[in-house]
Amino acid sequence: MSTRDCVYEHIIWYKTRNDGNSPTMQELCIACGIKSKSTISFHLKNLEKAGKIRRKKGRIYVTDGRWGIERWSSSLPQQLRR
Repeated sequence: MSTRDCVYEHIIWYKTRNDGNSPTMQELCIACGIKSKSTISFHLKNLEKAGKIRRKKGRIYVTDGRWGIERWSSSLPQQLRR
């Protein structure tokens, strides 16, 4: 898994388990084994350019809807689960 994928997957994991709240830069660093917040910022900018996330006032929004589907996946029929 690439670092960018790690950042993206951790955002989804975190939002799913924390009522939609966004992880901090420090939490992303720890989760992905990165020492520099600027590296996380670089990956967040690339994820934003790719259209996977949107950032506003320190919050991260997942724009492809994945975290919402995973959050409620236990109540979805099997064929709709990811």
